[in-house]
Amino acid sequence: MAKRGFRIMDSDLHTMEPDDLWEKYLAEPFRKAAPTFTRGGERAPNQPTIQVGGLTVGEMSQRAASAAVGADLHRRSVAKHPHNAIAMARGYDAESHLAAMDIEGIDVGILYGTRGRQVLMHDDLDPGLAAALARAHNDWTRDYCAINPERLKFAAQLAFHDVPSAVAEARRAVRELGAVAVIGNPNPINGRHIHDPEFEPVLRQVVEAVGDDNIVVSTDYPHSDGLFPDAMNEFVGLEGVSDKSKAKILWDNCARLYPLAAGR
Repeated sequence: MAKRGFRIMDSDLHTMEPDDLWEKYLAEPFRKAAPTFTRGGERAPNQPTIQVGGLTVGEMSQRAASAAVGADLHRRSVAKHPHNAIAMARGYDAESHLAAMDIEGIDVGILYGTRGRQVLMHDDLDPGLAAALARAHNDWTRDYCAINPERLKFAAQLAFHDVPSAVAEARRAVRELGAVAVIGNPNPINGRHIHDPEFEPVLRQVVEAVGDDNIVVSTDYPHSDGLFPDAMNEFVGLEGVSDKSKAKILWDNCARLYPLAAGR
């Protein structure tokens, strides 16, 4: 694809998983404990309250002030480009995800879950249920990426509520499912790699201070606080940063961070 001659690997795209993912993918006897999602009221549609294992995730979205901020951010995000409304109507399926990558000029995207991490955010979840939630999410994400595995790569979800189970799932995710990275609860660990879009306006100073070997780039699509559809246009247009550094940040560093992504 190449945008202005640069190959681009987005280090941190996201799935917006369907509410019935775990109803379909959880193994018995855990299916009866599938998370449930409550939407509506003043909240943005992408900010549900989640019930899982007798626990609640997303309580902040029930507070009036937090709900209003989230709803306004969602409205402004959708208004940025017609694709956002289309993707939401399609349930953020894989086809719409690839279309968003085409709009941005992204060749390969590394996908992290959204709900997959949220349902594991309670440390006191039953370890067996937590492990089953992670396995189901990884199976679903593998199927999601199957539409175009050359462009869609994924970071597998792990539940560290039981370490031996997490180790077993990490091995299964990489060897059998083709994951390029594994993450725990609740956020990915990228070492010293910098991918926050807030660094972009001062990238020249960042490169001068720490070099360009450990910086990667992300649109954060489809999250409302991301820069889609102009993240990559803004990045490649930055002044004061050499094309050599941009090429490393847009592809080489990410391919090194996720070594399997470069080889498949």
